[in-house]
Amino acid sequence: MKKNYLKIIKRTKKNINHISLGDFFTSYIATTINEDETKTYEVKIVRDLSVQREGVWDLNKKMDFVAQVINGNGDNNMLHYVDLEKCRFKAENEGCFNYMKHLAKFINAGADLSHIDGGNRTDALIETITNQIPLKAGFYDYGTDDNDNRVYYTLETDTFWDNLDDDFKNTICTQGMLVTVIYEDLTQEERATLFKTLNDGIDLNSAEKRNAEVSIICEGNRELNEKYKDLFVEVNALTLKKADRWLFCEYVSKLMQTSNTYLKDGKTWHWASSTQIDKDYKSGSEADLEYGESRNFFEKEFIPYIKLIKIALPEKAQLYCPSAYVDFYLLLTYMKKNKIELYEKNKNTKINFLTLFNNKIIALFGDVTTDFYTKTTKGVPRYEKYAGITTKSMDTCITARMELLVNDFVTMLLDDKTLVKIEKRTSTCKAEKANLFLKQKGKAGSTDDVINGFTLNKEAEIDHIKPLRKGGSDDPKNKKLETKKYNRTKSAKDLEIL
Repeated sequence: MKKNYLKIIKRTKKNINHISLGDFFTSYIATTINEDETKTYEVKIVRDLSVQREGVWDLNKKMDFVAQVINGNGDNNMLHYVDLEKCRFKAENEGCFNYMKHLAKFINAGADLSHIDGGNRTDALIETITNQIPLKAGFYDYGTDDNDNRVYYTLETDTFWDNLDDDFKNTICTQGMLVTVIYEDLTQEERATLFKTLNDGIDLNSAEKRNAEVSIICEGNRELNEKYKDLFVEVNALTLKKADRWLFCEYVSKLMQTSNTYLKDGKTWHWASSTQIDKDYKSGSEADLEYGESRNFFEKEFIPYIKLIKIALPEKAQLYCPSAYVDFYLLLTYMKKNKIELYEKNKNTKINFLTLFNNKIIALFGDVTTDFYTKTTKGVPRYEKYAGITTKSMDTCITARMELLVNDFVTMLLDDKTLVKIEKRTSTCKAEKANLFLKQKGKAGSTDDVINGFTLNKEAEIDHIKPLRKGGSDDPKNKKLETKKYNRTKSAKDLEIL
């Protein structure tokens, strides 16, 4: 007889529970009654956005779902959760420290479980019991009791939980049922795979699949999504469709990757692909390790201009076309790489710079004679007008657009001193400080404050008499020693921060 072998397949450890609404509420919501008789709630289930599709149900959808649960249909769809402590413990034992820290963050905030699937459904139930949303008006029928008496309740109007009849609340808690699946030993990869499997009925886009990573860049871009997505939609940098479902995060990553490529070699405009972003999102990737600097540039240099469009310019203001926002970000990248800045940085000069840039884009669109090479198809070169190359993210199109801006726009603004190329600074060495200290006889150049030699390195700074951005040189004759306090105060006054 032939002996057969079966390969052992590891099964995910999980607990499947049929649980009443009452037990669900008492298990995962801690209620404290304060001295003024108000209530404070501590919810033990948290949204982990790394395994959540973006988008929150509106009020009507939440109320409809809760009404279905109360009517006895809550066990139709399982709610899938991660047991945070057990999965954290496994991650620690296996050396998956990023995943361990990711889960520990929720535990430290007081959570026991996090969602894998069912976030909106869970939120709807919790918001009902904590009086954030009302129970929907309607007829709630529970059949007959042991004495064949019909049990039903009628709500004439939408009613908050605390205002319901106690008998109705007790019936809801005992008759309403849920099915929860709690996973105890998921690795990061298994969790991501499970998330994709549970959403198999709805196609996940690449951004949603990528969002399951626990890298610095992944979490950081979700924060940017929450802060700025609506702003970018309002100024027409992106449509809502192209910003939703974590696509804004992909947009930001492509901006950053394209910018970083140019900052490194000073010549290549290469629009990042989705495949490249997939690699960037991996924990420990080059983009992940450099994310802090990339995010700082995005928020400190780019976002102030986007806010100006929304706040300081006329109502409904926007750049002439969506691609102009990409080009403006890359233009700022070019300026950073080549040490070019506004002659003066304040709200008015930034608005003027935006206006000049937008007018340049309009002028380029108005050129109906110039053809730009896009690609070669079957040996035949293809050309399009400027409007055509703004709708394509091919490297040839990005490069052509940037060459126009650098050669025409930047050159013009350098000539009329709207922009200025900053002369390279020499290092602030101890010898230079000592020389100025002796030359100024131990006093600050502008305030006559006494500079103590013991704190010279820490409390004094070298300042340029005529700022570099205004054409001043880095020559010793254009320098003086100031107290750090005075120098920082002066710099803050010079720049009007948006």
